Amino acid sequence: MGKAITADQRLLLSVMYSHMGVRYMAKDINNLVGFFSERPEKGMAFWYLHGKEGHSPGSKVWFEGFTTDLVSWYDEEPFSLEEALFLPGFDDEV
Repeated sequence: MGKAITADQRLLLSVMYSHMGVRYMAKDINNLVGFFSERPEKGMAFWYLHGKEGHSPGSKVWFEGFTTDLVSWYDEEPFSLEEALFLPGFDDEV
């Protein structure tokens, strides 16, 4: 089975996409999920923007309590929120 998204995740990601300009998410080595307005690059332990690790105001948001199986530290590419919003839901009819 491929990736699926919960209704709560879809709602949160939809709001982040349309109202906060978030376009990508990725999980760091410590399992924190990061949300980015621009396509990030994978570093040694974190995903980063503009060639430097660390906080980039207005471009990256980390949610310590947000959990999802949609992304993993082992992913080579960040996950597109646009793609996530079109994933089937766990409660969707098959």
